[in-house]
Amino acid sequence: MAIGLGRILGFRYLENFNYPYIARSVSEFWRRWHISLGQFFREYVYFPLGGSRKDRHRTTFNLLFVWALTGFWHGASWNFLLWGFYYGILIALEHGVLKRAIKKIPRGVGILLTLIAVLFGWALFYQTDLTLCARQVLAMLGLAYGGGAVAFAPLMDSATLYTIRTYTVFPLIAAILCLPILPAADRLLRHRLRLQRTVHLVSTALLTIGVAVSIMNLVANSYQPFLYFRF
Repeated sequence: MAIGLGRILGFRYLENFNYPYIARSVSEFWRRWHISLGQFFREYVYFPLGGSRKDRHRTTFNLLFVWALTGFWHGASWNFLLWGFYYGILIALEHGVLKRAIKKIPRGVGILLTLIAVLFGWALFYQTDLTLCARQVLAMLGLAYGGGAVAFAPLMDSATLYTIRTYTVFPLIAAILCLPILPAADRLLRHRLRLQRTVHLVSTALLTIGVAVSIMNLVANSYQPFLYFRF
């Protein structure tokens, strides 16, 4: 959105997201997600602390400190601090004991494991109440807490199944947009098949329809405050 608004005003900004959901490790995910934020903390906090040039213990401390600060940057709440430590620990492990293992596993397996780790990270990020956060994590594991004990629970109830059936098209669209399918198709059509004009007309029409549908959904739904409005 910022890139598009900038181009309207004549500015060109760098891409801030580069298909993070095809990353084969958590470290790669964060090199693809929110790139400008990662560059800022890397250049102004991580490198001045010594980066990875020190011994393993100091590198681990640097990573944990930077990620705790990243969590605090998102908000002064315990869940954000926990979220920061979560990623700090994962990336420290990838820099240490898991470094060789990551290189050996197939790319598809690495992408799947990274996606699972990121999904649990989003639970920590989304739930500001730690009790609700714990319940959500348990639910993601097929467990439930009640009566002072943890027990197995169905991963999907009737409400979840109804939501999936009703809004199936949106996850499918999101999945397509999360993968570099469209850029690959664009290169194929433009350069190999030489259909530049056709691609331009079709993409313009699709973008116009997409913007119109998005505006209608925003108007129809309730007010959702921007996450960083206080920042």
